[in-house]
Amino acid sequence: MRVRKRFKLAITVFTLLTMQLVTNAQKTLLRKDVLKQNERNEKPDFGPNGNWYLTNVMGFSLTLPINESDSLGIRNSASSNQLYYGVRYKGKINEYFSAGFDMFYMRQGFRIKQDSARNLLSLGYENNKQRIAFHNIGVSVFARINFDKRGNYLGKYIDFAGELHYVVGERLFTKNNVDPALHNGASMIRTNASKLDYTRNIQQYGVVRFGWSHVVLSARYRISDLFNASQNINAGMKLPELPRLSIGLEILVPSQSSYEDVPEDFEEIE
Repeated sequence: MRVRKRFKLAITVFTLLTMQLVTNAQKTLLRKDVLKQNERNEKPDFGPNGNWYLTNVMGFSLTLPINESDSLGIRNSASSNQLYYGVRYKGKINEYFSAGFDMFYMRQGFRIKQDSARNLLSLGYENNKQRIAFHNIGVSVFARINFDKRGNYLGKYIDFAGELHYVVGERLFTKNNVDPALHNGASMIRTNASKLDYTRNIQQYGVVRFGWSHVVLSARYRISDLFNASQNINAGMKLPELPRLSIGLEILVPSQSSYEDVPEDFEEIE
C-alpha cells in the first residue's frame, strides 16, 4: 500500500510539474509569437516603424559659398559650419507617411573672407581672422515619405521640414597680429563682440533630409536674412548676406529600445 501511495504521489507531482512547464512554454511562445506578429504586421506601439518614436539627433553641416558678388563671402574651409543637437518625435500616419517635430540647439559659424574693400563688418580694414557665430534654439515640423516595406526599423525615407530658429546669442570674433611696440608689448589682439544690433533674432529654414535608417543626409536653406539695417554699420544700409545653403550628415541615437522585455533569443525565432 505504501508503495502504491508513493507511486500515485510521484505521478501526481510529475503531472503537475509537466503541466506547469507546458503552461510556461505556451506563455513564452505566445509572447514571442505576438512580438513576431507585431513585427510582421509592422504595427508596434513604439519603435522606429511604430505608431510613435523618439530619438536623439546629432548633426554637422558645411556651409556652401554662394555668388560672392552679393555676399560677404566666406573662406572655403570647415570653419564655416553648423552643429546641431536635438530630439525628434515621429508619429506614424500609415505605412508610407509619417509626421513629426524636432526641438533643437544649433550653433552656426561663418569664417568671413577678409577684403578691405568688401569686409563691411570691419569697413576698410583686413583682419587676420574674423568669424561670426550664432547660437540658436528652435523647433521644426516635418512630413515623411517612406520608400520600402520593413519590420521595426526606419528603412529609407525622405523628410520635408520647416524650421524656426530663435537666436539666443551671437558673437563676432576678430584676431589681428600687431606691432608690440605700438600695443604695450602685445603681438596679437583678439576681440569678442556681442549684442550686435544688426543681426536678426528670428530665422526660418527649409530642410530636405534623405535617410537610411539612422544615418541622414540633410540639406538646409535659410529663407530669412541674418542681418538688419543699422545706423551704426555700413552707413545705415543693410549688410549683404552670408551663404544660405548647407549640406551635412545627421546621426540618430534612439532614446530607448523599440520593444520592452524582448526575449534574448527573439532573433532565433522562425
